[in-house]
Formats: sequence, structure tokens, C-alpha cells
Amino acid sequence: MVYAKNVINTGTIDVSGADANTTIKKDASGGGGAAGSVILAATSGLAGITVTANGGNGGDNTGGGGGPHGPGGGGGAGVIYSNSAINAASSATGGSHGNTSTGAYGSFSATAPGVIQVLGIASPASCLTLAVNFLAVSATGNAGKTMISWKMGSEENMLEYVVEKSVDGVSFVPLGTLLYQFPVSGTNDYQFTDFVPVANGNTYYRIRALDNSGRSFYSNIVSVRLSAAAGALAISPNPAVESASLGVVSSVNGQAEIRLLDMTGHSCWQKRYTVNAAAIR
Repeated sequence: MVYAKNVINTGTIDVSGADANTTIKKDASGGGGAAGSVILAATSGLAGITVTANGGNGGDNTGGGGGPHGPGGGGGAGVIYSNSAINAASSATGGSHGNTSTGAYGSFSATAPGVIQVLGIASPASCLTLAVNFLAVSATGNAGKTMISWKMGSEENMLEYVVEKSVDGVSFVPLGTLLYQFPVSGTNDYQFTDFVPVANGNTYYRIRALDNSGRSFYSNIVSVRLSAAAGALAISPNPAVESASLGVVSSVNGQAEIRLLDMTGHSCWQKRYTVNAAAIR
């Protein structure tokens, strides 16, 4: 696919299929390769471009000790679409069948013609700007929490940013959301704090940018590794209204009981967890 403003000088694009092997001496020559497809859109200059999208020829099988048979069929022709006329020497034809010493022996040429057609494909009026441009993304750990920062250079039609988190760098879950903010200058800076990162291990982050049309754009993945002393505790958010995440660092494997106390010191909830020598949540 070529999508350009102006095409300067002449050129050739060849997406033809390959010819099959013609050295087979007895059975099972291969078929010719099918041609590819080409889409061209430019404001000017396509008349100097010659495109070839021909099917490859089938392989011959012309003898070698027994009754020769099994030549290959011809490869299918390709398609060429453009928004203005290309060079008249362009072609899109099917490949020919292979032969034996006695003829085609059941193989066929690709007789269906290819397509060379001018369509109403819009050409670019000017250089295109990416809808979203992540200039920088970073994650910095400090005092048991992680600050995720990103700088935006282009935010066309942007709605919000979703910070996603992973413990393996593969499976991500949403951590929090920041709404798009109107830039004061040519760039925008955002920050989000993870109060419960993985202790004594890697935490991976990425940013999913969501625009008003429902499209998503992802940043690159960044990671941070934190070390915490045994017994270190982190809770987020604090204060909490409906739910909160709790992280505790343990130096041994075993069982841990977590209890929730009310303002008078009475236990109103408790649960026992299996603890590994790392963090529990």
C-alpha cells in the first residue's frame, strides 16, 4: 500500500507470484504462486508507476523413468486499486499451467483476469499527525509506592487515560483513570500513584489512551522493582469508602490473619490468608 501526497519520478511495484519448480522428473509438480494486492493513493504522479501482479506459472513434469503426470496449475492474478491512472504497462494476469511430455494432464491455467481499477480513494492533503503521541512514560518507586508519569505530545479527540498494571508484563488490569486535561503548552504531563505495587518483585505498567470515538491507543510497557522490609504495610485508597487494597510483606511462608477493627476497637471482619515470602494482597 502506498499513501502519499506526490509521487516523483517513475518506479515499479512487483507483487507477482513465483513460478513453481520445473525440475521435477516424475510426480507432483507445484502450482504457481498467487499474486498479491496493491493499493495506491496520491495527489499526483501515479502515471509513472508500473505495477505487476501476475500469477506464477505451474511447474512442468516432463519425464523420468515412468509415465509423467502431476504438473502444477497456474497461480491466480492479483488486484491493483488506485485513485488515478497508473502506467499502461501494468498487468494483472493469471499464471499458465505446467506441462508433461503429453500435455497439461489435468492442470489448468488461471484464466480469471486480475483487477486494475481506479477507485475514489482519498489522497492526503498534507502530512498526517498521529492522534495520540506518547513522548515519554516512566515508573518510579519510592517509600513503598510507585509514581507512573507520562508526557503527551498529541491528544486529538482524547477522552481519558487508563493506567493498567501487571505482575507478569502480559496480563494487565485497570488500576485507575485520569481524564484528559486541556494543555497549557504544546505538551501535557500526567501522574498517577500506585500505593500497592508488588513488594520484592517487578510491577509492570502501561497507559491506555481512550478517545471520544471509543478507540484505544497503548503506550510502551514500563516496570519498577521495589524492595520492602518484612511487615511493611500499604493500603489504598486511604481513607476508603467502599473498598481498599491491602499489601503486606512477609519474610516467611505460612498463614496470616487480617482483622478489621471499628472505632471502638471491636473486630468487625477477619480473614485468614496463605502467605508466601513476598507480598500478600
